[in-house]
Amino acid sequence: MRLNLIRTRSISTLLTISVFILISCTQQKNSELSIGSNYAGINQKKNDSIVPMNSDELAKWEHLTTGTNVYPYLWLKALNSVNFKDENGTPSLPVLSPSFEEMTQRYGLVQSNHMKFTENGQEKQFILPYTGLTVEWTNHSPQNSNAFANEEELVRNINGMKSIKTIGTNCSLCHQAELNLSINNKNEKVHVLGAPSAVTLKNFYGDIVVSTVALFVKQDMLESFLGRIKDQNPELSFIDPKRDSENFSRQFKNDVAEHTLTPILNSLDQKLKQNHISFVGDLSYLWTLVSAKYLNDKTQFRKIRKPLTNGFLRLARLTHGLTESDNIGELEILAEWFGARAIGERPDLKSTPFLFGRSDAFGAFGNNYVRGDDLVNENAPVSFPWVWGTKYMSMKHYFANMNSTLLRNVGQTLAVGGAYSVEKNMTSVNLHALYYLENLMYQIAPPSWEKVFADQKQITEYQIQKNLLESGKKIYESKCQSCHETDSFVGPHKNLRDYKVFSLTEIGTDPNTAINVTKTVNGTNFSVAASKVVNEVRKIYYSHNPMSEKEKLEISAVDLHGKEFVRDTYLGFQDQNKYDLDYGNTPAGSGYKARHLSGAWATGPFLHNGSVPTLYDLLQPVNKRPKAFILKGTQEFDIEKIGIKTSVFEECPKSTSIYEKCLDTRIAGNSNMGHEYGVELSEQEKKELIEYLKVLPAEPEYR
Repeated sequence: MRLNLIRTRSISTLLTISVFILISCTQQKNSELSIGSNYAGINQKKNDSIVPMNSDELAKWEHLTTGTNVYPYLWLKALNSVNFKDENGTPSLPVLSPSFEEMTQRYGLVQSNHMKFTENGQEKQFILPYTGLTVEWTNHSPQNSNAFANEEELVRNINGMKSIKTIGTNCSLCHQAELNLSINNKNEKVHVLGAPSAVTLKNFYGDIVVSTVALFVKQDMLESFLGRIKDQNPELSFIDPKRDSENFSRQFKNDVAEHTLTPILNSLDQKLKQNHISFVGDLSYLWTLVSAKYLNDKTQFRKIRKPLTNGFLRLARLTHGLTESDNIGELEILAEWFGARAIGERPDLKSTPFLFGRSDAFGAFGNNYVRGDDLVNENAPVSFPWVWGTKYMSMKHYFANMNSTLLRNVGQTLAVGGAYSVEKNMTSVNLHALYYLENLMYQIAPPSWEKVFADQKQITEYQIQKNLLESGKKIYESKCQSCHETDSFVGPHKNLRDYKVFSLTEIGTDPNTAINVTKTVNGTNFSVAASKVVNEVRKIYYSHNPMSEKEKLEISAVDLHGKEFVRDTYLGFQDQNKYDLDYGNTPAGSGYKARHLSGAWATGPFLHNGSVPTLYDLLQPVNKRPKAFILKGTQEFDIEKIGIKTSVFEECPKSTSIYEKCLDTRIAGNSNMGHEYGVELSEQEKKELIEYLKVLPAEPEYR
């Protein structure tokens, strides 16, 4: 590729290829909190029984915005993908494909079955028909953030600011599974609420970002894009695709040159431009992109961020009829989010591909908002955790580093698209919505095998083998129970289960997730630096949405968990008394916490990093577990081994389908080592244990 770059004669071709290289490689309402219309009907019960969500609540679970909306909806409808091309190899296929199957294969997105809800006797319908995808007005009030299908205006005046529709995600994107069943050569689908999905946010947002940057540098693509926007929105008759694409491309090129040229070259460039020559600027444009990627030039790499941010704002104004004098509010910080993502990862860092159903959310959150230039490799991907059984859990995350649901939710929101700026006193994060969705999540019970597979109950493979349950229970009690269950109750009301946290040396699983999150930030503990960021977001939010102290405590669930704290688990923690708590202390070297296994059968692949495809494989010694296997957006359930049905290899094949990704367990963060419990069982005993895990009762508070 480098040789091709050097030999290419056309400057414009060089610029285009360089950018592609740069980016492509890259219940009853008991709450007293006044949370407004979209959030009516919180089932925040004080008893322990679980009431399933009704149809209205399911629609909100799947589509309510949380403040991760970062990309103009108007653009998404007109954007063509540069990663998924037509049969001629041209980027003519839309990112938002009309085919549900195609969207699942590309990005792991699944069709939503809950698009409507009724409020005050009026039916409302969400816009994007995919579980976990949301459409939101910028500059919204927290109680009325969603955009709905009947709202046709492109721009709305909200709180004195010009607001546009933007797309984003919510909790259900990662925490609702669609399992594909192969029955008599036909495909059937079942859905498991709260189970990990196979979505790949990096593929979805990555495709959006690189396809948008392609518009910045490929004038013909931008012209076509503007033509589609104009055709789809007749009110934008003022757009002239040819003229506007020429002006934009010229401005973007000049912006790159302005931010990257040395003073001497910049002076020369200005003089040449007076004679209609921009050769120096073109060379700077090219050199910036190539050196940033290939020469690990961190300085040049950072310099390109501002032109990308400016380009986003310039195009947003053009396509929405906004002027420079318009107050656009949040759109400014969303543009900064885009600029940061568009430059990709810093070239000197090493990352492990997330693939389908995984993310290094803490790595992304830390690098994007906490660490400044003191970055870490994003080489600690984890599978999306299942979310049932979490309300009365003392510590959050695989590595048990915090007790606060609010701190967890804000951090995750920032990791997947939330934005904030202390300087501008703005944040897109919606604490009201996060509070509401957290309480909806508490209504999710562990999945029942017989309910999930009710339509398959006549098929032998899907029937529970009751003759194996008694022996399977005994094996579970002797091999699993002491680690995965606890009768240690802590917290202000002694109703939080304090699950065991195991040292990395004892559990033996991949250490990256536990260790990376404790790496200091310019000498400051990550827990301290991360807490500061979340508290900044909270302060900004409260400044725009005043709450009483009682409301702040409620939205933070302090009554349930006690005072908030974050710990660097692997480094050890001995400060629980400082927070007036009876839990939290842990020795240095601590790694991952165990949790109850009810419903775990629906959560493959297994281990915290998803490195073992099935429960059967997990019960094998490490040397007999698959060394490499395929992940896809369409999760096929393995009814025999219980997990995902996949192709396994000694090493990843050199090429796979564009819809497939290979997980190589030899790569950092992907290790399938450790947790060698039950490996000594006979084949029959393993079968009995797995059968019992299908019906393992939930803890009493989640039944």
